[in-house]
Amino acid sequence: MILVSGEVLSQTILYTFQSALSKTKENNPLLRSEQLNLESARFDILGAGLRPNPSLNNQTLIQVDSKYYPPNSEWSSPLNRQVWYQVTKPFQLDNLRAKKIDFSKQGLKVTEKAYFETERNVLNATANQWLNTWYSYLTYNTIEKTLKNIDSLNIINENRFRNQVITKSDLIRTQLLAEQYRLRFTSARQDYSNQLKSLRVQLGVADSIAIDVNDPFVLVQLPNNLDSLISLSLQQRADLQWMQANVALAESNIILQKSKAYPQPEIGLIWNPQNTIPYLGFFGTIQLPFFARNQSEIGKSKVYRQQSELNKQRIELTLRAEVETSYKTFLLYQSNLSKYQNLLNQSEIVLETVRYAYLRGATNLIDFLEAQRAWFDTRQNYYETLFTYRKSYIDLLFVTGTLNKM
Repeated sequence: MILVSGEVLSQTILYTFQSALSKTKENNPLLRSEQLNLESARFDILGAGLRPNPSLNNQTLIQVDSKYYPPNSEWSSPLNRQVWYQVTKPFQLDNLRAKKIDFSKQGLKVTEKAYFETERNVLNATANQWLNTWYSYLTYNTIEKTLKNIDSLNIINENRFRNQVITKSDLIRTQLLAEQYRLRFTSARQDYSNQLKSLRVQLGVADSIAIDVNDPFVLVQLPNNLDSLISLSLQQRADLQWMQANVALAESNIILQKSKAYPQPEIGLIWNPQNTIPYLGFFGTIQLPFFARNQSEIGKSKVYRQQSELNKQRIELTLRAEVETSYKTFLLYQSNLSKYQNLLNQSEIVLETVRYAYLRGATNLIDFLEAQRAWFDTRQNYYETLFTYRKSYIDLLFVTGTLNKM
């Protein structure tokens, strides 16, 4: 049994950054729902390939005035009845069926690219939620370590006060500081629990979960220059591919709507027994395109193509700006991170030195508390810098369309 935030759980599943992304692809509720759009689009292709059904028409006329009946006949006699059977079928001219199929296939491609764009955004949300959870844990863990240090000092100072080594003021200061960190620890622990719940929603799981806080965060290697990153983004970005698919769909729609401008004839056979005299005939009908020639849909399809092309251009411009901004931000945080390792080591040495000196009466409480504060702040600043560095790398993966490929 495992106790987490007051809940008894039988199993806790550990997620690395990579496994969280994989689980999201597999089980996220939104993505599972969006996948059904692909099935729907495939049925559109099936529908486009179906040929028009033939129509059967029957008309039966019976003489109602008996004075016209032939001798020795009744109203139900074939001699008093005329029957009309007509079987017709619409015919699609200008290869309309093939153009419907092509339009539906282009629609499926648009749906696929739209799904990949949704997937890109959902994976980005999961990646950032995993990172928020990781950062929340580090904050909670750092406060816990600080609280243990101060609680230990508090116990020592209570003994030292009883032995009249320190003043009452020094004891109260350590007690107040311990209480302050205890309150912060409670809040940080609750925040970590809340972050885990949000991550669980993204993963689409009901089990108890935890993150691998020691995940080295080794991700795919990206090109190390801006031009290569932009080129990679132009190849991989799902939203750009979505707009490109929309342009192709618009082109296919123009061709389809022009074919629909052709009148579609309906042709068939007639079997017409009249008073037992059989007649065989042919049937044909076609609209005369004097007024309506599908001008409205043809015009709208051309406008849709223009909109798709403009949206494609807009996304290309946005893409270039996003990649440049993300890359420069990543380089900045990468540089900042490299400067922190020495600061961490120095703060650790200072705290141990001052703690040793304080316990032996070589320095005062204020010096120790200042060293403790510097130790805590240095770690918080380091973790914040590490968080922003990792977040900037996730942003770079997102804007280059690489998150989908992981």
